[in-house]
Amino acid sequence: MPKDYLTVVIQLPDDPEQRKAVTTALPMAGNFHGGRITAMSLEDEITVNELLEEKLDAFEVDVARAQAKELAARAEAVDVANTQAAPVRENIAYVIGERLAGRLDVEQAGQALETLNGTSKID
Repeated sequence: MPKDYLTVVIQLPDDPEQRKAVTTALPMAGNFHGGRITAMSLEDEITVNELLEEKLDAFEVDVARAQAKELAARAEAVDVANTQAAPVRENIAYVIGERLAGRLDVEQAGQALETLNGTSKID
C-alpha cells in the first residue's frame, strides 16, 4: 500500500544555534514522531516545483509525478525487505561476536551462520 508523504519548506533561522536545533530535530533518514524523513533539501523545492510546472508541458509533469510514485513504491519495497532482514543481520552480528569472544568454535559459528543466511563462511 503506498505511503503518504508530507512536504514542508522551513525557512531556517539566521541564528546558528536555532538553525542547529531545527536540523537536529529533523535528522535525515531519521524518525520524527513515527514518520521517517526520506529527503531534505536546502532549497525551497515547492517553489522550484511550481516554477517547473509552469514551464513544462502538463503531460511531462504528469509523467514526472508517476515516476516519483514508482520510485517511492520501490523504496517502500526495499524498506520492507530491510525491515525483515534486520533481525537476521542482528543475529549474524551476535554469532560473529560470540565467535570473536571465543564462546563459539569455528564449526558452531559456521553452523549458526548457515542456519541464519545460507552461508557458513567466516573470515
